[in-house]
Amino acid sequence: MSSESLYSLAERVVKRTRVDLKAGVAGDSVAVPVPLVGRGRGDPRNILGVTVNRNLDTDQYIAVKAGILNGGYSRNQFDLCPQLLTFDDVDQENHVSLRTAVTA
Repeated sequence: MSSESLYSLAERVVKRTRVDLKAGVAGDSVAVPVPLVGRGRGDPRNILGVTVNRNLDTDQYIAVKAGILNGGYSRNQFDLCPQLLTFDDVDQENHVSLRTAVTA
């Protein structure tokens, strides 16, 4: 392939990614997948949460019922869901790991 065709292919992939993975805003319901390594047999595949805020590096902080998940999540690490949870349903004071949130 020529460099021009690779460049146009890269542009199409970036455009598609921006449309499919649009940034969430505070209050959006999200589903965070639980990695297979950090999941027990009876644990769910996803954990539901709400985006709390977003920093300048496009990392978004997600609150679940057990608390705010440690670390920021980029947009490709979670899926937007229909409105399932609100700010009243989650704990915004404690900070927990993803594994702790799943077991809680």
